[in-house]
Amino acid sequence: MNNLEGKNLWQFTPVQRIEESTFNSMVEKFYRYGISGLTRENIQNSLDGKMTGNADPVIVTIKTGKIKKEFIPGLDEVKSRIMCLQGHNTYTNETIEYMKSKMDKDEVDYTSFEDSNTKGLRGAINGQSGSKEDTWGIYAYSKGVHSEEEDINIEQYRGGSHGVGKIASNAASDLHMMYFANCDEEGNKHLGGTIQLIEHEYE
Repeated sequence: MNNLEGKNLWQFTPVQRIEESTFNSMVEKFYRYGISGLTRENIQNSLDGKMTGNADPVIVTIKTGKIKKEFIPGLDEVKSRIMCLQGHNTYTNETIEYMKSKMDKDEVDYTSFEDSNTKGLRGAINGQSGSKEDTWGIYAYSKGVHSEEEDINIEQYRGGSHGVGKIASNAASDLHMMYFANCDEEGNKHLGGTIQLIEHEYE
């Protein structure tokens, strides 16, 4: 997501190869894990971001509730994309129909994870830079990738599975969508979001 002229807008990145089979198998895997998988993966992300040299424990606060759809940034943009999704097998067609059936609910259930005593994500101001230094870009735009700590002793004890677990939050969503807010060490605040979409043509 990007804030342009006071509006929260999605920036959709074209994918040069079909991701349908890979994406579906990953979503299906995390969907089977349910709430326990979602919780485990988000806690692991927080533990991996623990502040170096800080003796305080990482604290993860988990909340659930409902939110009215008008307060969800960029929802109409997402819905217009969902209407264009193209299914090429039974599983994909069922997924698309399920997404369509859920996108007009007036109230949406949510689960939120908030952590403290973590480093936050770096480099949000750089957007989709592709740099290994920008953990914001890795979290927001990549899957199957994770940042690597310079200190090899820290890196070898991290529990992340090379970024694949990031898709767990998308898998828990009826629309395969998640949002994340970040405050970095310089006090910069950013709102981001990701949605995993099956191949489609838009306009």
